[in-house]
Amino acid sequence: MDNLGHVDDFHKIMDEVKLKSSFLSSQMMDPPTSPIVRSLRRAARLNRSENRLIGIDFEPASSEAIIGYHEDSTNNDIVIELHRLIGGQDYLFVLMDIDADKYRSVRDKLIDIAGRLTPLALGKIPDRSGFCVREGIYTEDGPHDIGGNVTLIVHFPEHPNVTFSVVMYGLEEKDVKSSLGDSIRQNFTQLAQQAVGLHILHKGSERYADQSGYEIDISGKSKDNPGTRMQRFYWNAEGILQDSRHPFMEVQLITGEFGPSSLSDKQARELWKQLVNGIRLFPGSQGANGAL
Repeated sequence: MDNLGHVDDFHKIMDEVKLKSSFLSSQMMDPPTSPIVRSLRRAARLNRSENRLIGIDFEPASSEAIIGYHEDSTNNDIVIELHRLIGGQDYLFVLMDIDADKYRSVRDKLIDIAGRLTPLALGKIPDRSGFCVREGIYTEDGPHDIGGNVTLIVHFPEHPNVTFSVVMYGLEEKDVKSSLGDSIRQNFTQLAQQAVGLHILHKGSERYADQSGYEIDISGKSKDNPGTRMQRFYWNAEGILQDSRHPFMEVQLITGEFGPSSLSDKQARELWKQLVNGIRLFPGSQGANGAL
């Protein structure tokens, strides 16, 4: 999805799409050598011709223009583009590498996707459930609507060699992940290779992001940078499979791993608590008052 800029009238978008369709309809496809490819092309096309254009649709009520076409004269897969005029801006949605016989079904899916986008100004907090992209927020259709895994990594200019990370799994299917005990042992082992005098700052059950989980915080003296400390703060929540509001989560704050950190144990823990207590659920969920 991309914002192509300001457009005064939907008819201008229609004219551009019509111009593109005229060009594509003049571009003939190379003759297919496979009977299967020939049958796929015949099933896909609206005009039964052998040019690159698959289909074109206009929805003036929703200010949408859709076009499907073969990316080149030899490729059986197609591209579907949807232009939607929202608030005077031309938003372009594109799906690529689509089977040629699935134009209609994928077109309808793309219309649904485009209809869920609400543009948001930079820095504005959304007021509905969904997931954020550069241009706004996609409204979700229930907790099982969002798939895939998510990784967020944050660096701090004011705190060199300090990294905060949030990893979420299980949004689409169950991942084979190590157990909590394995993760804790891994953190201890990694820190023991770089620090001495390890001790536990805190361990036990903690609740963040409206989920109960287990936290362990470890500290030690840096081997490579005398006079500085290294810390690892780790929190794990098992979550609920295919529930975007309660995913499997691993949250970490790591200091001094790639160079000296100026944070004391007290300062590092204060930063950790500030960060994890700031994690919020999607707005609209029970108990939520912000966005992740």
